[in-house]
Amino acid sequence: MNLVWALGASIIVSLISFIGIISLLLKENLLKEILLLLISFSAGALIGGAFLHLIPEAVEKTRITMKYIYLLLLGLFCFLS
Repeated sequence: MNLVWALGASIIVSLISFIGIISLLLKENLLKEILLLLISFSAGALIGGAFLHLIPEAVEKTRITMKYIYLLLLGLFCFLS
């Protein structure tokens, strides 16, 4: 059953990547208006994802407590918002 859920989630995430095709259907004026917002969102998602994937490795190597992890996540959230 776990294999079915894993495959289903992988397929859904892969299909979500096709949302970018919608930008090809937008009129040029509308696309120019939202382009900066889309670029900002994508940059924030990439930076946030990179930092969030580094946290478990940092915890493993330094043995820090949960208090510092919460502070780190709060700082990351404030930085990206």
